[in-house]
Amino acid sequence: KRAEEVTRELAQVARELSGTLELSRTAEQIVTAVMRLFGIRRAILFALDADAGLLRCVASAGAGAEEEWVGRTMPADSGLNGIALREGRPAWTADYSLDDARLTLPDWIRARIEAEGYSSGLAIPLTAAGELLGALTLRDVCGRHYDDEELRQLSVFANQAALALRNALEADDDHAIE
Repeated sequence: KRAEEVTRELAQVARELSGTLELSRTAEQIVTAVMRLFGIRRAILFALDADAGLLRCVASAGAGAEEEWVGRTMPADSGLNGIALREGRPAWTADYSLDDARLTLPDWIRARIEAEGYSSGLAIPLTAAGELLGALTLRDVCGRHYDDEELRQLSVFANQAALALRNALEADDDHAIE
């Protein structure tokens, strides 16, 4: 029953996301929808700047100040995002240990993790038409586990989000040229 509900919600989200080409609005819809659908505490959308090797936060939803996230950058190869981007699949941890050597993080993200207290994390690469566009990061309470069905549903959501993000980024580039 939960899978059917999420499938209906995903179809609705896909319709909503296809209705706008404005980057900030699309990004906000993505993080808001994933929080609602999967009952998480924080969602963060990072766009990839491959030339600079950086991920730039374009939207964040959840408790706390959005300005602590939006506009900030991190190396594209760091944290769970780096693992997800490198491996081309979701990467998660039930307890985001700041001492975990595979999760190198900039100081500002370490500070956010400590301040917010959401120590589980999941990063999903966003790819459209073979192009890596960024990552969607989910944060929740310690011990949050994602079963196979949730990971499948999140992958479907990420595919829709990636298409919407690609369209918004292209429209944003078109406006920058004009």
